[in-house]
Amino acid sequence: MIITLTGNLLAERTFEFASWQPGRTQRAMAESFQVGGKGINVSRMLTRLGARTVAACFAGGATGDECLQWLRARGLPHHAFRTATPTRTGTVVRVTAPGAASAHGGGAGAHAGDASVRGGGVGVRGDAADVRVGGTSAHAGGAGTHAGVASAHASGTGAHAGGAGDAQPSQPPQSETTFLGVDAAPDAAALAECAAWLDAQPASHALAICGSFPGLLTPAAEPLRDAIVRRMAHGNVHADSHGPALAWLVTHPIELVKINRQEFDGLCAPFAAVAETEWQHGNAEASAISRALPPSPASPMFASPMFANPMSVNPPSPASPMSANPAPANPAPASPAPANPMPPNLTPASPMPARLAAACRRWPVRRWVITDGPGPVWFVARDEAPPASLQPPAIREVSATGSGDVFFAVTLHNFINRHFVLAEAVASAIPCASSNASTFGIAEINTH
Repeated sequence: MIITLTGNLLAERTFEFASWQPGRTQRAMAESFQVGGKGINVSRMLTRLGARTVAACFAGGATGDECLQWLRARGLPHHAFRTATPTRTGTVVRVTAPGAASAHGGGAGAHAGDASVRGGGVGVRGDAADVRVGGTSAHAGGAGTHAGVASAHASGTGAHAGGAGDAQPSQPPQSETTFLGVDAAPDAAALAECAAWLDAQPASHALAICGSFPGLLTPAAEPLRDAIVRRMAHGNVHADSHGPALAWLVTHPIELVKINRQEFDGLCAPFAAVAETEWQHGNAEASAISRALPPSPASPMFASPMFANPMSVNPPSPASPMSANPAPANPAPASPAPANPMPPNLTPASPMPARLAAACRRWPVRRWVITDGPGPVWFVARDEAPPASLQPPAIREVSATGSGDVFFAVTLHNFINRHFVLAEAVASAIPCASSNASTFGIAEINTH
């Protein structure tokens, strides 16, 4: 069972137009409602894969009621914690060319390259995965791969022979613009209820913390942070988050963190603005947590002589947080600053292998996966292999919305339920994310 936890549910309406431009009153051709939020999308894809999941979320007000009705109508397993804060809203403005394929409808979705989902496992038909290790290309996949999963094969350009199976070039371009409302932090009662519910779930159930989580660093969320840390002792907490929530999570022994390149770069940025905002709200505890977060590259955050060989990933020492079984009493301990300065040239522009190796040294996260849209997917398992990358297939992107969530769901399913090693799980997820980006809609790709 994989529990997804969405801290910022979204009640989203989509308006479709033949054409659209700002500054005018325009009438939509079609309107639809859907529930968003990373955890919801992840659970939708897990359900599509046949995996057991429950989507935990916070719902409030009339917008929250509409979200729960939508979830019930679609039979998505979920557990909602009622909050006085109304669920945030969002609007998608979509331009759909006449005659163009829409992703909405049962099982819609174009194949990216030869992406497919077969018998609960996901893979791309090909020879072997073009895994790039430290900037050099090395094939992986043959020995040691699981039966029933084909590895991703990337050519030198990253494009599959025969194209990506997307819309024909003769069709007019399509686009969509998303407007998100103000974040809605759950109230104290809902946070406490979520904490108690998590504590009551079997320790064998994995927890995936998904998306932004407004209010997670506040005193009201201390019971929930405690509950999350307690589950970390069982080695089955995963995250695809960003902002202050991500910065707090990576200071703990998370089993797998999947974020995009921009979010990874953000971990290197100072969180002074966050601390200042929370000071203004009188939130001394959250401010203290923010001040404990890693500083910017200008004030180095990584320290280790290992950078003489940046591909060297040292396993954690016995004294590291990874080896601590009991949960700490304080769910948000301050991480001590490194004693030695990081080489001054290690910045967001530095080679990703060096930066991932540094992340393994700086934080107790066991596995990192960094996506970058059409760029390479970098990953590292600190106790298994050095940083490596896989190149997604070339596609004609229609909508990237939710593609990272599809990627996360497939990675988790194959890593947790099918016991793939990280490289195999990543290779299996890439074609599904690419397929999702080839269409409108989320988690509606062909699974047969």
